Amino acid sequence: LVLVDNLSVLYFQMARYAEAEELCRRSLDVQADEVGWSHPDTLLSAANLGAILSRSGKMEEAEAMMRRALAGRATLFGSRHPSTLRSAVGLADVLVNMGRLDEAEQTLSEVLGAKATPSPEDSMSVTNGFVTLAWLRHRRGDATAARAIYARLGTLGSLDHPRDFADFDTFMQHCIGVLESSGRADA
Repeated sequence: LVLVDNLSVLYFQMARYAEAEELCRRSLDVQADEVGWSHPDTLLSAANLGAILSRSGKMEEAEAMMRRALAGRATLFGSRHPSTLRSAVGLADVLVNMGRLDEAEQTLSEVLGAKATPSPEDSMSVTNGFVTLAWLRHRRGDATAARAIYARLGTLGSLDHPRDFADFDTFMQHCIGVLESSGRADA
């Protein structure tokens, strides 16, 4: 199954979503039958399928799969575990793509609010969750909250982090560009 999972991820990265979906569904079905829905590998496959479905435009099914992965990971690992945080960011991305910005912001606030600052050990998806949260708050006119997130992100040193930008406005323009290019709801 590891090979099937890896191949589905490769197809996803190559934008061959139909093939990725077929393989991921096959793997998820076997895992759910053999080890159950509370197993980390099953939950990883569920999250991967949610991402594939989202990119394929199957948003309702993507949302359901992401919610299932998030709930399972929260139960298995706790709310602050990196896998749980990645699932919450994935769900928020789906909600943004569906135009449900308030729900996306609430989801990100609940999970990322528990973390005072993203750490260098956090995955890029968690850092991107902070970027999305800053964008959502900026979009609704809460520049103070967006600037606070910008300042927290500025403590890290990695590609495309706020301290790589001259100022907050340049950073927000970058965030909007990233969100638009990734196919999220109108930035």
